[in-house]
Amino acid sequence: MTALRGHALSSHSYESDSNVVPLDAVPHAYHCPAGHVTTLAFHPEAEEIPETWDCPRCGRHAHLDETAARRLAGSEEGLALVSPRSSAAGKTHRDMLLERRTTDELEELLIERLQLLRTGER
Repeated sequence: MTALRGHALSSHSYESDSNVVPLDAVPHAYHCPAGHVTTLAFHPEAEEIPETWDCPRCGRHAHLDETAARRLAGSEEGLALVSPRSSAAGKTHRDMLLERRTTDELEELLIERLQLLRTGER
């Protein structure tokens, strides 16, 4: 008789990939001035593909255009410049908010949330 142990039940996933239809994706390579290449997949009908992406290895701005990355690699600016978005040291919560929204948008959201709190709604 075999024993069924509890830890084996949670250590395996019983989900399968059957009946799962993957979405179409188009790979885009981002080239960093330091020579790193990051490949990201975007939907073929994506409205906006960013021209630059922060390199996950070194934090510099990686470019869709490989020649732009090579041009920056030859300059001091390209190898010294690290994106402030990938440098989490010294970033406050407010700095991260301002990366995503403008001050006017944040003030509008604050007014809206205060009105909801005053009326007792959530």
